[in-house]
Amino acid sequence: MTKSTEKTSEGRPSPYLPGDAAKRHMPRPGAIGFFLLAALSVSALIFPIPTAIGGPDDLTVVRVEEDWVLTVNEPDNERAAPQVATQMAPAPDSPYYCIFQINHRELSQFVTWGLQVQIWYGDSNKGYKSYGSAALATTNETVTWTQRLEKNADGYRLKFSIVAGSSFTWGNLADAGLSVKCNAIDVSPQDISLDNYDPGYSVSNSGITFGANRVYLLQLVQVRKYRKNGSVEVDVTPRTVYQASGL
Repeated sequence: MTKSTEKTSEGRPSPYLPGDAAKRHMPRPGAIGFFLLAALSVSALIFPIPTAIGGPDDLTVVRVEEDWVLTVNEPDNERAAPQVATQMAPAPDSPYYCIFQINHRELSQFVTWGLQVQIWYGDSNKGYKSYGSAALATTNETVTWTQRLEKNADGYRLKFSIVAGSSFTWGNLADAGLSVKCNAIDVSPQDISLDNYDPGYSVSNSGITFGANRVYLLQLVQVRKYRKNGSVEVDVTPRTVYQASGL
């Protein structure tokens, strides 16, 4: 397949190479919508919601949700630009990680447009689910979504889903059925523990993989950690992955 090369906002070519998902989309490092406005009004605060405290096991994190916002300027539907990928993992050192691809689908073979969620164990794909074939084509469109990572859900050891969100292109993302599960029965429970989840990992491993000059903003707006005892820890610190210069 011929590599696509669209100039980034820095003026350098930004090639998208099919197959990068198995190697992780972004190197480790180290409207705008309702989510963004709410976050900016109370930025850099963390609100734990208290409940009755039980034993240590009751403090186990069983689900993590991330709210994201993507705002594009002038997308190019013929070249499927921009293309965006976010990544989420139980912990920075976990062999498991999950990917949400926007405006492209890499599995089972690379195609442009549409949406896709994936679960990986190292270089081995453990499942994926795609939705639609529509292309970003609306000037100044804002896409918002909530991605959820949970363990021991529906009889599966690990589950990654897009549970809320909206866009002009794909409509209500809660109706897209973007959910993928993995049994992970042959690994240590520590590999899928969410207790050491780190939003910094998500930010460092997410980004615009093609056509960054067609994006205003990609930002992780809010994080919620749900514990076994029913308590919820809410982090409204806005974490910017990409922002066009001059904004």
